[in-house]
Amino acid sequence: MGQSLIVHNPNFKEYYEKKKKEGMPYRKAMIALCNKLLRILYALLTKRQILMNHESLNKAYI
Repeated sequence: MGQSLIVHNPNFKEYYEKKKKEGMPYRKAMIALCNKLLRILYALLTKRQILMNHESLNKAYI
């Protein structure tokens, strides 16, 4: 799942690359990426919002 986030979403790709530059190994960076996705999904569910595109994701939750 994390790999497809990196390929298809520029915001998550940027976050992953930032974690890699910080010196995280691949597996740890992927876990951080998936945790970020979970935090975003939780926020969307608790606020009862719909995510329309990744541009709104960048403004609201990253």
